[in-house]
Amino acid sequence: MHRYLRSVGFSQLHNTPQVWKLLANIQKKPDFVHSVLLDEQSSRETMQKEFAKDMGITISGLRYNGRFYREYYYPYLISKQITTFSPCTIIRQMEKDAYVGQLEDPHFGCSIIFYINNPIDIVQNKVEMGACLPNRGVCLSGLAVSGMVLLARSKSLPQKIAGQILAENHAQMVLEARNGDEDSCNALAEEDFHLYETLNHYVRTEDIYSLVETSLIPTGVECDQYTIVGDIYDMLQTQNKLTKEIIYVFDILCNQVHFTIAINQNNLLGKPQVGHRFKGDIWLQGSLRLDETSTQTV
Repeated sequence: MHRYLRSVGFSQLHNTPQVWKLLANIQKKPDFVHSVLLDEQSSRETMQKEFAKDMGITISGLRYNGRFYREYYYPYLISKQITTFSPCTIIRQMEKDAYVGQLEDPHFGCSIIFYINNPIDIVQNKVEMGACLPNRGVCLSGLAVSGMVLLARSKSLPQKIAGQILAENHAQMVLEARNGDEDSCNALAEEDFHLYETLNHYVRTEDIYSLVETSLIPTGVECDQYTIVGDIYDMLQTQNKLTKEIIYVFDILCNQVHFTIAINQNNLLGKPQVGHRFKGDIWLQGSLRLDETSTQTV
């Protein structure tokens, strides 16, 4: 049973037969069906059922001689907001026809790996696996199984503007360092050293979240799962049409990058509001825009 079903409003599914029954109903009456022909007898197909705005469950499988064979399913959340235009490498998972993307966004200084929730586009466009694509935008989203609301750090407007400028300058230095600029490499090393000294001094007497404003850190053994801390830039409260469970959808600003995050009300500690911060464990998803006509995930 998928761990993140609760994030889209299915916290009361306790066993596999209950999930199978739900999936059977989705296959009978899907909201969206997308397919790509593989040969004369078979096609790759995904079925989607939307249980709240821009979120629901996707079933992926193979249709052979008119009969659909389900291979796997997953809950999804669609983000309409482009997160980054950074180059992306696409990799096929070993055990199934699913894909992950690897981003090299300079705002984070490390690779960001996410589960691609528009796999039909990958198959249809015959994307070469392992190739670095200069994409037209990635819309990142995340499903959270647990989270809490943190108070915002008190900052004046000039401090916020200065922070944005510093973040952009840091991202530019990361890009230059990747291109082999020695001065940028030395500047980043010196910056990391001073940051370590500052944190080591204050962490003994202050709470870590009063020092760290935003962060995105890999968690667990799965490569596309992260612990995120970010500012709640915008928020929406919605409801699962079937279970009536309340779901919060946040626009999170982390390292000057926007993420759309969904979490079940039952798994959120604290009362959310714009301006506060969110900390939670997320499964990072994303839709890759491969052509000019792609405006949302499939």
